[in-house]
Amino acid sequence: MTGLVLQAGDPSFEQSTKGFNAAHHKNDPPRYVVFCQDSEDVSNAVVWARDNSMPFRVRCGRHDYEGFSSTVKDGLIIDVSELSWMKVFRNEDGTPESAEIGTGFGMLDLSEKLWRVGASLPLATGASVGLG
Repeated sequence: MTGLVLQAGDPSFEQSTKGFNAAHHKNDPPRYVVFCQDSEDVSNAVVWARDNSMPFRVRCGRHDYEGFSSTVKDGLIIDVSELSWMKVFRNEDGTPESAEIGTGFGMLDLSEKLWRVGASLPLATGASVGLG
């Protein structure tokens, strides 16, 4: 695992479990939060959770009104918010044709990055809503 792994009691743990809706912050807290750096981290986290019979949730932007992305009693939160990468493929004339986009982007960041390379994508209007 190349990403940061936090567990209950670590100094940054409580902040790492806060989601969009503060009403759910202390309900059913996870035991661990892992901040994945690549797809291998995601795969390793899922396998580890399965091997340890641990419930898990995958989250990106923490923008979940019901709190599902930040709560899983005694489980694992697999955070993919740091998977913010983009590879743009261009036509022969240099105009953007398509792109591969990491799941970690928030809508505002993604929209701005696409705009800078001359591309766009119909997106949600909530800036903190995650792509993943």
